[in-house]
Amino acid sequence: LKNITETTKIATFGFLMTLCAQRWFRTISPSELDTFDNLKRAFLTRFDDRDNWKDFIKVGQLKQQPSESVAEYLERAILLLRRVKLSSQHELCACIEGLKSNIQTFVLQQQVTSFSALRQAALLAEKSFKSQSTDDVL
Repeated sequence: LKNITETTKIATFGFLMTLCAQRWFRTISPSELDTFDNLKRAFLTRFDDRDNWKDFIKVGQLKQQPSESVAEYLERAILLLRRVKLSSQHELCACIEGLKSNIQTFVLQQQVTSFSALRQAALLAEKSFKSQSTDDVL
C-alpha cells in the first residue's frame, strides 16, 4: 500500500465496505475523505465497538417477516437500532429497507423524513393491502 495514491486507497476502502459501513461511507464529510489516515480514523471512531459488531450485521439483515405486522417489525427494529450507534437518517433507511416490498414501495413514495411518518405510512399501507386482499376474497 506504500506506492498507492491516497485517492486510490480511499476509493478502494469505500469499494470494499458493505451494508452499514457502505451507507456510512456515502454520508461522511469531505474533510474525512481528504487523506486515508483521516478516513481510517473516522471509520475506527464509528465502527470500533467490539461489543456490538454482530448487531451491525443484524441491521443489514433486518427484514420484516411474512407473518409479522408493521408494528411488530418496527418494535423489533427499534430494539436492535438502540444497541447500534446510527444516525437517525441511517435508522430510518434501515427500517425502510427491511419492510415487505409492497409496504416499502408505498413508504418510499411518501418520502418520509421521520420515524413517526414512517410508522404512519407503513401502517396505512399494511391496512390498505389487507383490505385489498379481503376484497379480492369477497
